Amino acid sequence: MLRKIDWYVIRETIPPFLLSLVIFTFLLEIPPVMRDLEMLVAKGVSWQVAGRIMLTLIPQALGLTIPMALLTGLLIGLGRLSADRETVALLACGVSPYRLLRPVMLMAAICAAATTYVMVKAIPDANQTFREITFEIIAKQVENDHLNDSTMPP
Repeated sequence: MLRKIDWYVIRETIPPFLLSLVIFTFLLEIPPVMRDLEMLVAKGVSWQVAGRIMLTLIPQALGLTIPMALLTGLLIGLGRLSADRETVALLACGVSPYRLLRPVMLMAAICAAATTYVMVKAIPDANQTFREITFEIIAKQVENDHLNDSTMPP
């Protein structure tokens, strides 16, 4: 059972974790989005289909950014606790420094489970969806090219 100290440490690390997760994911998504989106729009693909394709790239970034965000969130959250001398106050009250590892290990276990899910389930599913969407786009283009070639006079 989690105590107030555990919830306090978790509350201090969650906001920087979420903020860094969003920032890191966004930064990792920019190059493929710019490269692929320009190519897709030039081929005449609708914005909805291009958006679906871009959403399939997010799990690949999450596989890297969840651990990075956890590290950043823990460093910022625990660093703030240390800078405000709250860890000194906890030690003065008889709380062991190892006691603060319980919420850290809980967050690490949750993030490890989330990363495992992303790597094992979400990335292969997203890759398959990406292949299916691009196959549909190519099939439509080939069909349109074939129809245009057959309607042109010799």
